[in-house]
Amino acid sequence: MRRTASRNLNFDDRNDAVVDFSVKALKQMEFDRLTVAPKTLLTVDPLVSDEEDEESDANHEGRLLSHLVNDTTEVDFEDTMRDTMLCELVASVATNRLNEVADHVVKPTQTTFMQGRNILDGVAVLHETVHELHRKKLNGVIFKIDFEKAYDKVKWPFLLQTLRIKGFSDTWCRWVENFVSGGSVAIKVNDDIGNYFQTRKGLRQGDPASPILFNIVADMLVTLIERSKLAGQITGVIPRLVEGEHVVNSEGALEFPLFHTDHPCVQQHRGRPMSTESITETDDTDLPIDLIRNDSINDFAFLMPVQLGAPPVWNLVAVDTGSPLCFVQCRPCTLWCNDQEGAGQIFDPKKSKSFRRIGCSAKACRALQSRLRLPFKACMEKEDSCLYSASYGKGSYYSVGKLVADTISIGRDGKGYSIPSFIFGCSLDIEYDQGEAGIFGFGAAPSSFFSQVVRVVNYRAFRYCFPSDRKKTGYLSIGDYNRDNSTSYTPLFVAHQRPVFALTLDKVVVDGITLITDPSEMMVDTGAKWTVPRSDTFSQLETVISKALGTLGYKRTLVLGPNHMCYEEDLFTVFRNWSALPVVQLSFDMAAKLTLAPESSFHFTSSHGLCTYFMRDAGMGKAGLQLMGNSVTRSIGVTFDFQGGRFAFRDGDC
Repeated sequence: MRRTASRNLNFDDRNDAVVDFSVKALKQMEFDRLTVAPKTLLTVDPLVSDEEDEESDANHEGRLLSHLVNDTTEVDFEDTMRDTMLCELVASVATNRLNEVADHVVKPTQTTFMQGRNILDGVAVLHETVHELHRKKLNGVIFKIDFEKAYDKVKWPFLLQTLRIKGFSDTWCRWVENFVSGGSVAIKVNDDIGNYFQTRKGLRQGDPASPILFNIVADMLVTLIERSKLAGQITGVIPRLVEGEHVVNSEGALEFPLFHTDHPCVQQHRGRPMSTESITETDDTDLPIDLIRNDSINDFAFLMPVQLGAPPVWNLVAVDTGSPLCFVQCRPCTLWCNDQEGAGQIFDPKKSKSFRRIGCSAKACRALQSRLRLPFKACMEKEDSCLYSASYGKGSYYSVGKLVADTISIGRDGKGYSIPSFIFGCSLDIEYDQGEAGIFGFGAAPSSFFSQVVRVVNYRAFRYCFPSDRKKTGYLSIGDYNRDNSTSYTPLFVAHQRPVFALTLDKVVVDGITLITDPSEMMVDTGAKWTVPRSDTFSQLETVISKALGTLGYKRTLVLGPNHMCYEEDLFTVFRNWSALPVVQLSFDMAAKLTLAPESSFHFTSSHGLCTYFMRDAGMGKAGLQLMGNSVTRSIGVTFDFQGGRFAFRDGDC
């Protein structure tokens, strides 16, 4: 049964008519009384055919639709205001109903007059496309298509046919036909209005439903373009930048554009000047751009927006190839919660309809605990919840909680791809000095983000490029890739006794001087700020760099301790001569080389002076440990090809 409330309306002692509203709609509109002429009936009807009526009632509770029972019924309106009110009511209700389904019938490339989308998305895509064409010196043709007298040229039969193709019921098509047809217009010349005549095509200007109906018609052009693309008649110049194509690229991989919070597209979308403010303010929750950096949350890690649960909750999480686990903070925080202001709401499992616990005997529980080297029976027997404990950095940072499963969405607006039973840690006690909501690991474990997402693509690999220039665009892709873009490879393997991936470091060269090193394992860790060589390599590196900076007037200091290299000059001026700094090159097995830009080897702060991004292994508390942090790979494309067992660099990729 349809849950509605009937109301009798006052007709000044005339015959009663009945208006059938849903309770929710009455509360939203706050109508206490309506006065209309007799023989008029407004009813609640679903947007689907009569056969689906009972099934759809539960899904469409709270929706209101206006319908005149008999198109030929004469309605004697007593007052122009009553006429206007009824027309506005019908138009508003119809538009609200259309808005609820418009996102499913209009392709994502249409961004104007669509709820949850922004007209500036098209500007952002065009800006990045032109920039990419110039940067990679590619050839391409970009068409700007304009509709002449767009609303006036829409043919009603074509509009109705399009609605039927997109699954609208015959009843709804008749209503739309009543909305758009039967109008009269007159031509006004020098304040003289001519005779009225009926229109035979076009959408009415000022009708709130017209923009949505026009988008539905224009969407057929997008369909024709997509058919041409599938037939091989046309191709996109930079397909990964276009909404709707950015999810699956031409190689069949999931791919997402990544932006810094200070990127012009992000700021243009917000309509305010450059800043490092949070993306999760009230007016930014629908920001249709994936972000990689927010210095107010984390000053070195790269961040990815995800949606967890049903209804979904936004969280900004750090991308970390050094972690085998994904975790976010959860309520209730039994001991300690990290301050994640600006990184989304703390996830509450009790509010998610799709949440479930991972039991103590589950295969996922045993596999993760084995990777983390936890006791076999680390669980809460009373509620059958698998427990985890993970430490980070030098062991001073940690996360403890329960292993759970819930729906996760990735990509723009969380609509790129959804995984219904994504396994992650629900942290109830955490010690971490950064502000993100959690960490999503890309490590060598079945519980990592990569291992769970790669099941839906055609090849076990992922690639990324995190730009150091805040005005440039990066990307993250999971799946197959174009081998032509990578000039050199080095073997990729799982690190010794650690669930992370590693390379073989052959040698280090500084300003043409080759340091004395032995081939050794170096783990790749995007969650680390510092690149960590062995102690003997660090000492040689320190000697060569100190000599080079000494000629620039900089002396070695211990402001960060003996395990870091920092330098100051006597006048304490801001360092600007980046081109004069020594060039560091890392060489790996099979002659793969990574030449570091000065900004990837050094950084300057007013409190510490000029420092390098290198740290002695003793700073990690473990001798012989080597890490390649994310600072040295900024603006360099990186490929983890697990299926092929190789790793690649692409200089200046973003």
